[in-house]
Amino acid sequence: MNAVNLLDTIQKPVMIYFRSPNDDVTKGYSTVVADFNNVLPVDVVVCDGWTELSILLLGNPSQIAINSNVLTSTSAATIKETIGMLQTELKLAKLDIPIALVVEKTTRRSVVLEAKRLGLQGLIPYHGDWDPADIMTALSALTDRKLHWPEHIIDQLPNPKEKPVHIYFRETKDTGTNVTPELVEDYNQYLPVRAIMCTSWSEFDQLIATTSPHQVVLHASHMSTQHVTIPEMIVMLETKLKLHNLHDVPIAMIVDRTTPLREVKSWKRLGIFGVVPFIDDVDTHAETIRGVEALTNRIPYWPKHILDQLPTDTPKKIKPKKSEEITLSPRQTEVLELIKSRGLGNKQIARTLGISESTVKMHVGDIMTAYGVRNRVQLAVLSQ
Repeated sequence: MNAVNLLDTIQKPVMIYFRSPNDDVTKGYSTVVADFNNVLPVDVVVCDGWTELSILLLGNPSQIAINSNVLTSTSAATIKETIGMLQTELKLAKLDIPIALVVEKTTRRSVVLEAKRLGLQGLIPYHGDWDPADIMTALSALTDRKLHWPEHIIDQLPNPKEKPVHIYFRETKDTGTNVTPELVEDYNQYLPVRAIMCTSWSEFDQLIATTSPHQVVLHASHMSTQHVTIPEMIVMLETKLKLHNLHDVPIAMIVDRTTPLREVKSWKRLGIFGVVPFIDDVDTHAETIRGVEALTNRIPYWPKHILDQLPTDTPKKIKPKKSEEITLSPRQTEVLELIKSRGLGNKQIARTLGISESTVKMHVGDIMTAYGVRNRVQLAVLSQ
């Protein structure tokens, strides 16, 4: 008997129970649902996934209960998106039925409050975790379309203080330092955030989709550039954040003892929020904590006592070089070609290439440094 035909044979109101199959008592005991249906005011039909849910909705159920585990096991990024997906499924099926949240003893209180804020009908205590009378009361309220958020249940749920997420992004795993994901986790007990180390762009995409980070720190010297400049990396980070509607997430840079001061100044011009001293390169870790705290509190952090210690031995004068002696990144080559062939200014180049004007300025400065020239006229002549 398929799912739709099963719904047709049931006389009581039908409740679809949408669970995570990886963590549910009913998965291991095949008769538990049938046994419960003998005493419940509804008949429960178990659903283990989104495809099965779409099929079951064709049978016109009366209500849906979603286990809180689904909100953490689904591929959707947030509770809001998961519930939004469920509400969209109901709209597609043209059903106006209540949705309740099945709550276990381990369900975080914040999950319940978010579900309530997003318009769910109420909560249902999970069998085996709560008094059966509470379960019957909740099911009856849902059947009667009454809001049901019993405070005596919610007050018993764990309410841990959740720290905002701080992504520490470096692409190269073997950096010759002792900084490991395990060390970063240990460090979290001292930080006002939960720092997570990220070592690839795919991992970064996954983290911003699932954690909604409060801030991002990029370790520029530990990135595999692959002909991508630091300004381009920053643009990539900003673009990825904006694609996930994360418009106000500050980006900071890791600074260590060998970071040239000139680079730090260029970061500031690019709109970087501040710097964080490297945890494996300071006498005490207090400096790192101070930098993270400033970033968390949205305070730009450019500590003079740290920056004054950075090397400033940038060559004062560079002898002009010929074109065949110069190696440019693909983007720098595009910028140079627009200067030579069309004489475009920074704003026009930015518009043509679809990048920010500040990024163009950085490219032009790097190109002039590479050629050892001071203006665009010299650059156009020497780069021929």
